Amino acid sequence: MPDQQLSDAEELKLNSNALRGKIVEKCGTLQHFSDLVGISEAVVSSRISGKSDWKRKEILKASKILGIEDRWDEIGRLFFAKES
Repeated sequence: MPDQQLSDAEELKLNSNALRGKIVEKCGTLQHFSDLVGISEAVVSSRISGKSDWKRKEILKASKILGIEDRWDEIGRLFFAKES
């Protein structure tokens, strides 16, 4: 059986689900995470859904909060959607 490739939309959904899961695991709620990062919950939701891009400072702060600041592969997987 050939390897199945995910569409960009499917991959983005997987990335956003993984990021949301990590946020809930470490912070409990999206609101608490948003407060810690210093941006609104609406902005975080927009970033997670891929409607807007994460800023470098936000990624650095969020990665510390999530305990992944030294795991570049994990940062890439969670914060950067594959571009076509």
